[in-house]
Amino acid sequence: MSQYPIDKLITDFDETISERDTISTLVHTAADSHTHEKEEFLAAWQEMVQWFLTRYHRVCDAWQDHRHSLVDYLKSFEELETASIQRVMSKGFLEGLTRDGLRTVGATVTKRADVDRVLFQLRQAGIAVEILSANWSEALIQGATEGLCDQITTNSLQYDAAGRSTGDIHLHVVSARDKLRKFRSRKKNPPRPDETGDGEITRTLYIGDSISDFLAIL
Repeated sequence: MSQYPIDKLITDFDETISERDTISTLVHTAADSHTHEKEEFLAAWQEMVQWFLTRYHRVCDAWQDHRHSLVDYLKSFEELETASIQRVMSKGFLEGLTRDGLRTVGATVTKRADVDRVLFQLRQAGIAVEILSANWSEALIQGATEGLCDQITTNSLQYDAAGRSTGDIHLHVVSARDKLRKFRSRKKNPPRPDETGDGEITRTLYIGDSISDFLAIL
């Protein structure tokens, strides 16, 4: 019998497994291929970040005195996330990246203390470990978690025939509702009472730290 009360862990990646958000890592990696225009490229990215933060705070402020439901609150962020991703793609911030290059970058990502040890021990004990993330690069997460997880569900860059990213993103996980749907499809069902004597024990644990994780956690 396992020493753990679960048989699957589903976890967020950015700032849950990683110490910091890795979106800026993606963009700075792309900037390295713009040798002659790197400063302009990064300045444009900072404008993009400020554009997002200004609207993010507006969404937060608008809900301070007009609270309805958690789902409605999260929908407001979904609209902002979708709009920001469209801007990222239209401005080509993620052009020119390769899968192998991103896996190499991922391997250098600093993870939170003891993450490697905990995930390794869980898998050694037969606990399935899956990552459910709104990150833009599956390849980066693969590099960061090689040997530490069984499956990754996230977004991925689109690549051309030469293997370089076009700047577009195949979107699968953007919002809290997306994460909830994916979580429901991936989680283990509660055991039958005749299996454990306790039908209330669920087998899947979800861990996350951001707004997009709320519904899956609940």
